Amino acid sequence: MSQAEPFRNGQAKLAEGGTFPAADNECLVSDTLAELNGLKPGDTFPAKSIYYTDKQGGPLEDMTLKVSGIYHRKYSEGETDSDNEIFTRYKLLTDPRYTYEPTFNTDFYLKNPRDLHAFAQEAYAAGLSEYYSLSTDTVAYDAFVRPIEQMCVISMIFLWVVLVLGAAVLLILSSLLVRERKYEIGVLRAMGMKKSKVAAQLVLESALTMAVCLILGIALGSLLAQPVTDMLLADQMSRALSGPTLAGGMGGTSFGGLATDNRPVTHISAALSLTAISELTAIALFLTAAAGAVSAACAMKYEPMRILRHRN
Repeated sequence: MSQAEPFRNGQAKLAEGGTFPAADNECLVSDTLAELNGLKPGDTFPAKSIYYTDKQGGPLEDMTLKVSGIYHRKYSEGETDSDNEIFTRYKLLTDPRYTYEPTFNTDFYLKNPRDLHAFAQEAYAAGLSEYYSLSTDTVAYDAFVRPIEQMCVISMIFLWVVLVLGAAVLLILSSLLVRERKYEIGVLRAMGMKKSKVAAQLVLESALTMAVCLILGIALGSLLAQPVTDMLLADQMSRALSGPTLAGGMGGTSFGGLATDNRPVTHISAALSLTAISELTAIALFLTAAAGAVSAACAMKYEPMRILRHRN
């Protein structure tokens, strides 16, 4: 009971002399309700469901609740007071002798929306009654998460375009560079340097160039990742917010013409992680190997004596 949201966030506090319910028939009442009905800790009072019969048509019994404590709750400006709320144990509210079909609203937050089906199976396997249904807040998801997913798609498309074009340009420049240096390669070959050593030198040069570019790229990416992410997120959210709005009378958010109690995402951390740096390094190594292979292949096709004869 102490983990109920009003007590957990400090909005409600238990008055001195009271305790949280320990028995199934114990409850907490607000100080306003206690004052209006002359209740104090240790008193009992009858309570009954709003229904007269259970699902089979039999009469429901009256509950006898014992006050274990009295709480005081603070309300923020514009918030509707709920001093008629009574906190009691879950087992009492699900007892078929006292209730027709209890209704509970509980929020669960999943890291991945694809885990919803597995979560539902786990909940029912753990004992959740089939009378309860698990549903998603599709309004909030479509309004707040969809723009972020679209931003991720745009980022991935941009990444692949840059990667493919960059790899193509790198391979072309590698082959052109070898053509410009073929006289140097011919001299080295004429001096007796083996083809493998010439190829290793070209690969080493490509690796050193790629290492410098990788360090500069990671440094610039670390500086620009957050500003670019904030800019893309602001653009996507402004597009989603540009639709007609509905006034939220319960303190919810009007978003794209639909009201929801959830708040939009306003910040995404875009710091480069060790995993991202490792992936970038792997891509750089692959491109280095490809560029070195192209350079070596171009260098090996030249005969040293022919290069020296046709120096011009």
